[in-house]
Amino acid sequence: IPYDLLSINIGSTPTTGSGAGTPVKPVAPFLDRWQQIVDRSREDPAYIPQITVVGGGAAGVEIALAAEHRLMGRCEVTLIHRDNEILGTANARTRAILTDVMMSRGITLNLGTAVTSVDHGVVVTRSGAQIPADLVLWATGASAASWPGDSGLDTDQGGFVRVKPTLESTSHPGVFASGDIASIA
Repeated sequence: IPYDLLSINIGSTPTTGSGAGTPVKPVAPFLDRWQQIVDRSREDPAYIPQITVVGGGAAGVEIALAAEHRLMGRCEVTLIHRDNEILGTANARTRAILTDVMMSRGITLNLGTAVTSVDHGVVVTRSGAQIPADLVLWATGASAASWPGDSGLDTDQGGFVRVKPTLESTSHPGVFASGDIASIA
């Protein structure tokens, strides 16, 4: 396809160590799976969904809180994060407030451990804990699609398109990248 200018904004997907579960990006498959849980919860009052969120950054915290809120507390939400605190890039006050909010809403925080596998509705952590889960949501570090690097665009070590501060590709004039797929050189 010929072009004069090309803009790439394809986002990224969460890294899913074991491959099982549902990444929060792309959004469409996530929303389909989420709607199944919501529908089942609505149809069966005895059903208490067990939701595990992997990743304690802003996305993971937001999703854990949103899930608990949407299901009006009729769920068990666990957040697993490899660091000892959530929101590692936030200031200490913000981390403390959101930790308190999550705990007050009954969200279980499993910090300082990583997920080693997800199999048949059970999340296994590095510490050996086995957490039953109807839904495993991955909100972890981002992964890039392979095609930008395969196409010859200059990419960083993670496969993200390397751009100048103007968002123009460092290797291809007239090609721009923005959002999660871009990496400013």
